[in-house]
Amino acid sequence: VNPNVVELCGNAKDDDCKDGDLSCDDVDNDADGFTKNQGDCDDADAEVNPSVVEVCGNAKDDDCKDGDLSCDDVDKDADGFTKNQGDCDDSDTTVHPEAVEICGNGKDEDCKDGDLICSDGGEIKKGMFLFSVITGMEYRTKTLYGETNSKGEFKYTEGETVTFFIGGMILGSAAGQDIVTPVDLVEGAADESDPTVTNICSLLLTLDDDNNPDNGIFISQDVRNYALNLSIDFTVSITDFEVNTKGIVSELTILTGAGQRPLVSAALAQEFLKTALAMIEVTVRNIVTVIQGGQASITWDPVPTADGYVIHAGNSPGSYEISYEVETNAAEIPVKTGGILYFVIAVIQGGVESSVSVEMPAFISQGSVSGQVTASRDGAPISGATVHLDIPGHSIEILTDAEGEYFIEVPSLGDFCLISAGKEGYVPATANISKKLLDGVDTLVMNFKLDAAEQPDKTVVILEIVPEVHHLGDDKHSGSVNSQFQKLSEGITFEGEFSLTADQLSCSNDDSAPSETRSETEGGFAAEIRLVAKGAQEDDEVRINGNLLDTFINNSPEDGSFGEVVLPVNASYLHEGSNTLSITSIDGGQTFDDFEFANMLIYLSCGNDGNAGDK
Repeated sequence: VNPNVVELCGNAKDDDCKDGDLSCDDVDNDADGFTKNQGDCDDADAEVNPSVVEVCGNAKDDDCKDGDLSCDDVDKDADGFTKNQGDCDDSDTTVHPEAVEICGNGKDEDCKDGDLICSDGGEIKKGMFLFSVITGMEYRTKTLYGETNSKGEFKYTEGETVTFFIGGMILGSAAGQDIVTPVDLVEGAADESDPTVTNICSLLLTLDDDNNPDNGIFISQDVRNYALNLSIDFTVSITDFEVNTKGIVSELTILTGAGQRPLVSAALAQEFLKTALAMIEVTVRNIVTVIQGGQASITWDPVPTADGYVIHAGNSPGSYEISYEVETNAAEIPVKTGGILYFVIAVIQGGVESSVSVEMPAFISQGSVSGQVTASRDGAPISGATVHLDIPGHSIEILTDAEGEYFIEVPSLGDFCLISAGKEGYVPATANISKKLLDGVDTLVMNFKLDAAEQPDKTVVILEIVPEVHHLGDDKHSGSVNSQFQKLSEGITFEGEFSLTADQLSCSNDDSAPSETRSETEGGFAAEIRLVAKGAQEDDEVRINGNLLDTFINNSPEDGSFGEVVLPVNASYLHEGSNTLSITSIDGGQTFDDFEFANMLIYLSCGNDGNAGDK
């Protein structure tokens, strides 16, 4: 008797130390992992059980659901729904009755009432998915799509519901707010003991790339891509979930850096979440800031167990020169005209700071920017597009309204900053903006025309749907951002992932012709990277899948603005599946070359002249 022994039925012994003696009426006769009571409708055939993919027209109910599948009703895009089951576009995996509808993209994702019309634009807010810090988990709202960043943050607008998922595996949905936990994804759940919550947490911990959730959970692109056509029922019991996901967990974990492993135990998942929830109970939430007469009036939800609060504030991110101690959940802090005040709120318990809120900015508006985002092809307004403005130490985002228009109030800009516009299905665009441009006008007008991402003569691979500025180098500036740069340094090297399909890597336009990859085509293809950069003076390096490109990022505009950089790529460096783009700041002798960049695009095209830029 031990956990590794095979359980024998009817011997009055719990051979494998699980759930007592096995009844002889519920034996897994075909050893496929499922008994009759567990849903195996033919326990004499190992190829018939609830985890098997149904094959049409073979006179077998392979997955023990609804009998044999008619070959007239095949799920062509493998999204879990056939045409007869309500899939209104069985050639598109993102379209089926359980998909989340996205406004203004011309697609009826959920097969209900056509495409959703985008509501008027509104400020984009950030929330945090709190369990461990989870990077790479996908989320979608009616207007936004993305992956949680390195802080576990996601984006939403007021009143939206956020759905979290990994590939085709839907974790659950919750109202957009500043903090969301796995408990919020399950209706009626109260804490970590809920079975569905436990199952969600077990899977998240299991899929961590390095199998060390203490340093955060990272979901790799390889895992997300493989999971596109997978689905999991999280609502089953904890025991059934472990059995049902055995194959999926094996297939997904083999793609992680830590290698193949079983599902993390329910006990460990519950303990991990319990610790995270305890931290939330003493964390300041729902911070509201109102600027009036040079004062920032700050309020927040009270923490019942708090003895008091301390507001740490300063004029640069992460650097706080002054502290204010208060007994209640409100404070008044002076704000300097033309600057940005950064602050955090700490909870005091027993004379010590037990938790610290996320950092918040406050500023007096010094001007405004407005404009319209339209499609370059026909000039049609693009509603629900994200307009992103990076300013020193902070960023502002807003959604365009039904007419594609936006309006942003900004503080004093200083030197050149970057404003961008993007939406899923379009190639993002960027423009320089500065204090000089803002001075002397009531409202600075900045319009954007976006190309469609899908084009007949080329493929555009977009690393960030909404471009954000990245800073590389060793520029510290006492923890602040200097007048030239907008962000603090992220280190010496940036890495981004992108995925390519076999079709994107083929130059053949004849479906009946043998596939001819770009690396095999002589002169009939082109591949290049395009981005914008400022401050780069050395030969800063770019690599694709570890291969160093022949050209470098250098000679940025002398006026401190962002200039376009075009880097030809040897197409043999690219391959089907996951690819890695890395950019490195180079040591110019005494210090590393500090520079900033954004809007990384990879252009692939086929033609006789081999020039992607002209296609």
